[in-house]
Amino acid sequence: MVFDVPFDAAGQDTLSFSGICREVVLPLVVGDQVIATFNLGSRRSDAFPPREVAVLSQIAAELAVALMQAEAYEREHAAAQTLQELSDLKSDFVSKVRTSSARRSPRSSAPPTT
Repeated sequence: MVFDVPFDAAGQDTLSFSGICREVVLPLVVGDQVIATFNLGSRRSDAFPPREVAVLSQIAAELAVALMQAEAYEREHAAAQTLQELSDLKSDFVSKVRTSSARRSPRSSAPPTT
């Protein structure tokens, strides 16, 4: 979607302050889900003809996939970190149980009674 930024909006938003007069908004789609939008602005009133929008749409599609892969990586990394912490806790627990059991085991210092 390409649209002109109206001049009457001057002073009301950051686009007006930056001199942006034309904007393109492209959805970032993965599967059938829109995960974000890719917004570009230009100071040129003739910016974003259909040919450029087609190229930008391809870039938006690649960006959507890259964002999903980055999120998946972050989730996997967090899960691996949690698993490592749990493994460390388990190892500490087992070590303490073994140490405690070794202290409680009866020692055969007294002669057996008959």
